Amino acid sequence: MKNQNDMKVSTKEKESKGSEGNAEKASGEGNLLLTSIFVKIFSRDLLHMYCLFGILAATIWLSSIMRAVLERADELSSKNPDYDWPTHHDIWHMLIAAVTISIARHIFVSLLTNPMKRILKPCAESEIRPRAEKMTTSLFKTLFYIFIVSWAYIMLKDTEFLGSQFGGSGDFKNIWKGFPYHDYPDGTRLYYMVSFAYHAQSLFFHVLISEPRNDYMEMLLHHTVTCFLIYLSFVLNYFRVGMMVLFVHDFSDIFVYFGKFVADLKWNVQLPTYLVIMSAFGYSRLYVYPVYVIRWGALYCDDVSNVTILGRDVGIAMLTMLLTLHIYWYCLLLKLGYSKVLKGKVAEDVFGKIEADQKDLTQKEFVDAEIKKKNE
Repeated sequence: MKNQNDMKVSTKEKESKGSEGNAEKASGEGNLLLTSIFVKIFSRDLLHMYCLFGILAATIWLSSIMRAVLERADELSSKNPDYDWPTHHDIWHMLIAAVTISIARHIFVSLLTNPMKRILKPCAESEIRPRAEKMTTSLFKTLFYIFIVSWAYIMLKDTEFLGSQFGGSGDFKNIWKGFPYHDYPDGTRLYYMVSFAYHAQSLFFHVLISEPRNDYMEMLLHHTVTCFLIYLSFVLNYFRVGMMVLFVHDFSDIFVYFGKFVADLKWNVQLPTYLVIMSAFGYSRLYVYPVYVIRWGALYCDDVSNVTILGRDVGIAMLTMLLTLHIYWYCLLLKLGYSKVLKGKVAEDVFGKIEADQKDLTQKEFVDAEIKKKNE
């Protein structure tokens, strides 16, 4: 009798464990199904479609407010005919600069990709050329930002609106002083058009040419917002605040793209580079940018200007959107630094490694990979 009872208990336990196993299996299959649906929804082709719809919506919205913007610009320029108000003729300089930068970038990458292969750290044969091209592109961007930041600092260092917090002799409170007919350094318009050209061609490359990565949407948003802010500030003569935004961002980009360049070097210099990036990015984009540029360039602009600032609310929204991206990227850098640098994995790419999760996995590939992980 006792043996029969033991056998019944054992049978019930097996049935219970079997039902639990089936439940776990069903739950796992359900999770895989949901994950595969998510991957399918955000596949590369659909992601491009979402981006195009987003750009279309932004274009429609921009068109709806541009009439008021242009009317405001005409009104302000007509009140002081002697003032050299910006015109759309300068856009031709932007287009010429965009073509020039694109050609220079193509030539630079074409000439230096093969030499870069000699200083690459060991990797798979199939990854050698993509990594070399990525390194060369990052080096081009580093050199461009060194050039544009040097140009901007030479123009801004003695102005009344570049504060000592960023190497100037003035005060950020003076950004709107004298608006709408305030003065700005010689060469400002050309600098503005070159910066506009660089970001416009970056947006073009990002959408139509570059291989989509896991930060595709964030960078698309960044490029779009930047181009919109540059154009809006140009049309409305917001050169001072525009130069501050560009200067602060471009400064940290020197170190960000240099970090991407050294990521694939065979020499181990990532740790000091990482620390420099975190310092420069944190100081310029998370301290100077919100505390001084957004504060005096957007939040309190009406307090120091003689006229109402058109598009102030839009400007605050756009500048805050950029700040949100900065916080997100900084947290991501902290996470990468902790997992790859502080844990001793300095040899891995902290700043932009080409990994499987940065490529577009198909639904079947993703599900197969998950099943394999579970079986292991």
